[in-house]
Amino acid sequence: MGNLQRRLLALALCACLPAGVTLAEGLRELATVPENALEGLLQRPDGSLLVSDAGAHQLWQVDADGTTRVFAKLDAVPLAIVAFGEGYAVTAQLREPDRAAIARAGGPPAIGLFSHLGPEVLLLDAKGRVLRRLPGKDGSFFNGLERLGDALLVSDSTAATIWRVDPRSGTIRPWLRSPLLAGVDGRFPGANGVQLAGRHLYIANSSANALYRVAVNAAGEPAGGLEHVADVAGPDDFAVAADGTILLPSADRLLAITPGGSQSVLASDCTGCDAARLSRDARTLFVVTHGFGPDPGPGRIHAFDTGSRQVTSNTLGLKVHHITARVRDIVRATAWYHDVLGLAVTRQGERMEGALKFADLRMPGFGVSLVQLAQPATEVAAGQPLLPDWVHIVFSSPDPDALYRSLQARGEHLAMHGPPPSGPVQTFLVYDSEGNEIEIVPEDEP
Repeated sequence: MGNLQRRLLALALCACLPAGVTLAEGLRELATVPENALEGLLQRPDGSLLVSDAGAHQLWQVDADGTTRVFAKLDAVPLAIVAFGEGYAVTAQLREPDRAAIARAGGPPAIGLFSHLGPEVLLLDAKGRVLRRLPGKDGSFFNGLERLGDALLVSDSTAATIWRVDPRSGTIRPWLRSPLLAGVDGRFPGANGVQLAGRHLYIANSSANALYRVAVNAAGEPAGGLEHVADVAGPDDFAVAADGTILLPSADRLLAITPGGSQSVLASDCTGCDAARLSRDARTLFVVTHGFGPDPGPGRIHAFDTGSRQVTSNTLGLKVHHITARVRDIVRATAWYHDVLGLAVTRQGERMEGALKFADLRMPGFGVSLVQLAQPATEVAAGQPLLPDWVHIVFSSPDPDALYRSLQARGEHLAMHGPPPSGPVQTFLVYDSEGNEIEIVPEDEP
């Protein structure tokens, strides 16, 4: 496929504005690849990225040092990619659209040009080999992709539908249909990127310049109708932080949209950016560019530091820090969290002359503290359910002293582990309305 052909395909798939390859401020360039129709991405446990290239029909691997290589060659046009099972799931189309017709359109193309391209979900193994193909119905265009338990949710850019795909049975059924997901005035694409965050599925409609969300109930089904979240130019693929902040490229800018609806610009010259994903520790936002425009250029993968923006904190600046659990056998429990869940042991010891033994374990962004008291945790009879003996949850704050004084002024029930400090308060306890204990610690405490 020539450069012009790739640019036309990228324009149709990404619904982006023509642009060059200017590096956006605040973004560091991680890597470039020679093709220019980058679409979806994910970060793997080893820190490397997989990036789908719709123009070259392949997946790129991008290592942390920026080294790139072709991870998998595909016989279809790959779009979104998620980790699934021992490998990956990818939305794709078997055939490419009529590029000449797209060029003649001179703007957003008609949905009909994308309705008969052979939509499918590809299931890949850990090495990128296709294990199974799950074809969709003619008239559909499979685009955005998200995992929901053992199933997959797929956005359909031509049929105003979110499909539920069950890889075990091979069945594909409508999960949500709504005119709000349709292409406006018959333009392509309608429903595009999707992200599951908390109890909601967030959905971008590119041609409607809008973001929506729908509640997901305990059975994994939609609960109620679509709720309008924000108006934003040409949303494609995006990320949702733990606090509900939406991070997305839009009209050559990188935006943050708070749960309250306010929008701010993180980078004002995010030229060509079309998809974003948070790193596994939520401290980095990875962004890919389509790389087409008057002067064709390579596809680029950027990284944006979110840590300084506190996009994973709430309005008080609080972040989840760790949770404390009382255990019967500190050695056994420490080994379990280390060996089974893969948490790293950062500190172990005793306090109160051996009456309390402890172990601190951490993973990126969260930790578990285990304590064993001289009086053992509650024993239960064999075969009876054991409720976790959690002691309290811990939040970190950028300024514990200021937070302490704010809560004190509101008349909240506060306490400390010992005598009040002579200087600023560094750690304290606050009790909720039911008497549950919550600990506040500084951000940099291990």
